[in-house]
Amino acid sequence: MKLQTIVISVAVLGVAAVGLTYLDKSRSTPPPTPPRVGTPILAADLVGKTALIEISGKTSPEKIVLKKSGDTWLVDSWAGLPADVSRLTTLIGGLQENKIAAFITKNADRAAALNLGTSTLTLKDAAGTVLSVLEIGDSAKNGGTYVRLKDDPNSYASEQSLYVDTSKDSYARKQILEVEEKDVSSLALTPAGGGKTITATRAKAGDKFAGEGLAADEEISDSEVKTLLSNVLSTRFDTLLAGTDDKVTGAKDHLNTVTFKTFAGASYTLKVGRKPAPPLVLAPPPETPAAPATPEKKAEPAKTPDKPKVTATITADSTGQIINTETSVQNPDGTVTTTTTVPGQTGSTTSTKTPESAPAEPKKDAPVAVTPPVEVKPATPPAPATPPPPAEPGPVVVFYELPGSEAAWSNVFKTNTPTVPNYLLERITESATKLVTKKPPAPPAAPEPAPGTPPAPPVAPAAPAPATAK
Repeated sequence: MKLQTIVISVAVLGVAAVGLTYLDKSRSTPPPTPPRVGTPILAADLVGKTALIEISGKTSPEKIVLKKSGDTWLVDSWAGLPADVSRLTTLIGGLQENKIAAFITKNADRAAALNLGTSTLTLKDAAGTVLSVLEIGDSAKNGGTYVRLKDDPNSYASEQSLYVDTSKDSYARKQILEVEEKDVSSLALTPAGGGKTITATRAKAGDKFAGEGLAADEEISDSEVKTLLSNVLSTRFDTLLAGTDDKVTGAKDHLNTVTFKTFAGASYTLKVGRKPAPPLVLAPPPETPAAPATPEKKAEPAKTPDKPKVTATITADSTGQIINTETSVQNPDGTVTTTTTVPGQTGSTTSTKTPESAPAEPKKDAPVAVTPPVEVKPATPPAPATPPPPAEPGPVVVFYELPGSEAAWSNVFKTNTPTVPNYLLERITESATKLVTKKPPAPPAAPEPAPGTPPAPPVAPAAPAPATAK
């Protein structure tokens, strides 16, 4: 083999070896990790700048808007209700603690299968500038949830499962009052309809409540006062009605008033009631149908008497001279009357007989239409009408009068009225009869000794029992 051929072969083998070495290294080198992997879903520096949070979902009927007002968060999209701070803390804190665990894809077609945008969370600052947008999708195959962030074409999987509630009820503070029973110094209840006001007070926390303006044999039930307070303070509203709603205006004449004050001097008033059910109006009973009229029997037509049949016979001789004339009349009763007249003679001969050969024809009455008898059935009384279901009263509503520290709630209640569970009205109605009780009778006094009776000697203490020898 020539030297030139050997040199060329070695050169080719060297180039091939270099190529294989490069190819092997490219295969063993993993792709670079996207910079977001391992970082929190929500950066801590964005939390302090956030002043507005928008939450929406593919199946949610409306967008939820949470807005910061001073140190308070409000549900701006629902009458400006105070927000549930604990719920917001859980939501934002969870996004800070949860991290991006893995890169999934940046291919748009593959990302469409992840169902991103099932719910979307948008954070803005006070000027309305978008700070972050988080799109949430299905649960990831290896744990966590598929997510995508603002200005990033990549889709990721979170480290922990992620869920954002898109119901507005979940973000409003449902318990209106944040007062504890130990802070209440007095309570007054005025039943609906102008009943007597019952007042209970105490000097300091921990004391029993005492009544005011009660009869000598009456007292306030401390346990009943505390039970009523517990229900009033812990009540959570169900929904809001417009102040002009008929169910709200219809309740204003049927309100029980509860007023309580705190040791700090704050005063709270709740007027609780409901629109009564409308009176039940029963429909008039249906009329009983009249029995069918009995058809009138038609009168029989008057019988027309049969006309007699008259036959005349003239007898003459051979010259045509009339010998006699015989007239026969067949009567309706079948008899025949014959009258014979001879010319030249005065008078005639009349005879009546019944022919033997032919019986007298029976009298033929005119046909009479026969009407078949009509069966008259008694009228069936109608079935009794099913009474309509009783009408329902309106929902229980509460009109609040709150101190200045509850300005957020007071703003809501200017145009809206909350509905509450029925048990609050039931508790107030029951307490109106249980707050005041009769004092237990005093024990009978010991009888005084008769005059001159020496006092009973003192009772000596019992001697201790002797010790038992061991």
